[in-house]
Amino acid sequence: MVKLRHSLRYLVPFALYFLVAVIITYPLITVLESRLLGHPFGDAAEYVRHIWWIKYALQTGQPMFDQPLLLYPRGLSGSWLWGAPLQSFPAWLFAFVMPLPAAFNLSALLTLALNGTGMYALAKHLLTTESAESKEKRRLTTENTENTEDESSVLSPQSSLFSVLLASFLAGLIFMLYPAMQGHLGAAHTGLLVQWGAPLLLLALLRVGESRRWMIAGALLFPVALWGSLLLLIYLVAPILAVYLLRAAGDRRSFRRAVITLLIGGVIAAPFLLPTLRETVGATESGAVRYSSALLGIAAPSFNHPLFGGLEYARQILGADPFESAAYAGVIVVTLALIGVITRRAARWWLIVAAGTWLLSL
Repeated sequence: MVKLRHSLRYLVPFALYFLVAVIITYPLITVLESRLLGHPFGDAAEYVRHIWWIKYALQTGQPMFDQPLLLYPRGLSGSWLWGAPLQSFPAWLFAFVMPLPAAFNLSALLTLALNGTGMYALAKHLLTTESAESKEKRRLTTENTENTEDESSVLSPQSSLFSVLLASFLAGLIFMLYPAMQGHLGAAHTGLLVQWGAPLLLLALLRVGESRRWMIAGALLFPVALWGSLLLLIYLVAPILAVYLLRAAGDRRSFRRAVITLLIGGVIAAPFLLPTLRETVGATESGAVRYSSALLGIAAPSFNHPLFGGLEYARQILGADPFESAAYAGVIVVTLALIGVITRRAARWWLIVAAGTWLLSL
């Protein structure tokens, strides 16, 4: 019964996030089996082809991660599919029981819901911890001053829990609907959409000091955080881990456990990373990096936006493609981030993460 209740705490938010994903992609749900997610000139057809191949290879005994039918007769390496398994899973599994478009679209919707749930879990932990620390400070202050607190100034446990849950849900909602996420959704970058592993990895690292089971969870989540795309290692996971380790250095026990966790996670991730890295480093093709963000991209909304479509400067910054160069921060996100940075000293570490990631995107 306790385990069921614990699961429901995350199943309910997941179901709500999935409903939101269905709403923002409407009318996709009505053409799930006949249309592909994203812009007609996006990457959906390419990814669906890879999903078909993995299913076909499993059925016929062909090599799953080589592409003998591409660039025939020489063939083409499929190491990227091996290095980023969540780019095509669970879509290829769904493809055994449903049409390819439905498998692809459903996998993307589930990914969006998982992104929201992952951030919900992280935010809930951070806010619950902060709430507990605030209560402890109030208790100590009351004991030292021997004064009773005004009951009207203190939230009831029920009100406090509701505030934490509401704020956590909002955090997950923003994370899954972030403007740059919408850009990846429009281009059908289903691999880059898989970002739920990063908040869960950070959650595990924040709790490694509590028990060794969080070390195991963190070690397993490290490769998962990279399985959508290896680019996530550079632009998402590495900046977060760098700031986390800087902050954790003051707590020797947690720092030591975190380092061990990441080392074990690195060993688990190595078989997925190394084949692709070897091919990438050995590539001689020029112009491999083609989609660096524009300097002012963070302030340039998509020119397809219903409210900001008339802004001419957005077209000048983004060029002809509003998807590949999507880096817009968003009015709501920036406003809430500034409130957090101004009112919460601990939130300023996240500002360092944001600034570092923005510089890397250039």
